[in-house]
Amino acid sequence: MLKYKKLGYYALKGEIMKKRHIFLSILLLIIIALGITAYLNFDNIVAIYEATQYTTEEIEQKMAENEKKAAEVLDKYTKTEIKPLSEEDAKKMADGELTEEEAVNLILGKTEPEQSSPTEEQQPTQSTVENNQQTTEEVVEEENDEVEEKIGELVAKIYILKARYNDMIEKENYNVALDFYSLPKEEQTKERKYQMGLTFMNNLISLQKRCDGEMEVILSELTELLKNNDMSTELVDEIRKSYEEEKKSKKAYFVNKYTAKESRVNDEV
Repeated sequence: MLKYKKLGYYALKGEIMKKRHIFLSILLLIIIALGITAYLNFDNIVAIYEATQYTTEEIEQKMAENEKKAAEVLDKYTKTEIKPLSEEDAKKMADGELTEEEAVNLILGKTEPEQSSPTEEQQPTQSTVENNQQTTEEVVEEENDEVEEKIGELVAKIYILKARYNDMIEKENYNVALDFYSLPKEEQTKERKYQMGLTFMNNLISLQKRCDGEMEVILSELTELLKNNDMSTELVDEIRKSYEEEKKSKKAYFVNKYTAKESRVNDEV
């Protein structure tokens, strides 16, 4: 009896795998038929396949776990406390209500420096002179603090970069979904949805490639800063690894969102 149960299990498993292979083969044919390059075929297929394996909630959970790991990496390699922008602040930045400098200060938890009265004359006192005679240890500590501050600012720029591109991709995703559901009912076919969805995927990949370029500029600057101060560049490796994982999840997330008719789209069509 156990033998037959095992055979039934393997038969079912084989059938599931067979269906997945058929699903991927069909997607590949659709993408090739639309004339998209081989490289983009692979990215699109992986993202669509990921989207079929998980719900939107599960993908959001994976992204939250990835953000948690990224925060742990920063705690391990830096002393600076980093606080990612809230959704509200990210929206303000996207709408131009918050400058990049202000966003950096929010991420680093900085406040505006107090301005001294212009009428006050700064007279050097004996205490000031003594404080200026710093020991070697104090100088080194001050220099280390400056390096840590620069690292924090570069990491903050990475958070800002991702927030900016996430906003652009979110809007792109929303617009393509709105365009599809605004079509007459008879034109809302699976084929049309695939076509519009794959166009969105190409736009998403294009935006991500632009983000990749800007990310590498920041990471190169961070690498140079670490090397010049005889510090390990493992932080850069970890940030890059986390970023690549985030991109995979984002593609699957937006494919999933496009597949489901969002309430905000539903309210407008």
